[in-house]
Amino acid sequence: MLSVTCASIVYVATQACFALSSASTFSQTDIFTDSECFYHTVLATLHDPEELDDVNPLLEWWNRQVFPGFEQQASHSANPKTALVRIKARRAALRLAQANARTSAD
Repeated sequence: MLSVTCASIVYVATQACFALSSASTFSQTDIFTDSECFYHTVLATLHDPEELDDVNPLLEWWNRQVFPGFEQQASHSANPKTALVRIKARRAALRLAQANARTSAD
């Protein structure tokens, strides 16, 4: 895992909610805490496009807390000298050459 996801945040929130409840066992059918409903409701909220202005800073904050090198990882991926960037550029050039070869053969 290299970054926090909405699902990982919701999973931890669900576990915290259960831990703070008086329930003695974790169960899908618990009518008092209804962990499954809680999980899906919070996840849907975090995936709601109208909530992006709040969700993106939340994810960034958690990434900085859990993965101290997260900002460095992001800056490395933007560096045009990385192997990944060069591999993707070569792959794109090969696809373009193949598409051009098919077009000229027709």
